[in-house]
Amino acid sequence: AITKLEQALEVNPRKHDTLWCLGNAHTSHAFLTPEHDVAMGYFKKASQCFQQAVEE
Repeated sequence: AITKLEQALEVNPRKHDTLWCLGNAHTSHAFLTPEHDVAMGYFKKASQCFQQAVEE
């Protein structure tokens, strides 16, 4: 899902609902990642997506 959402953003990088969905996908991935440091990376990506979605 993450790859497809990233591809959609290549077409329209300002689409806020795609950014929001990508943030949700990264959050879900983080919760399923057992290693804390790796999970934190996904949470950081999710936070960036959510922030960008709000700004659009």
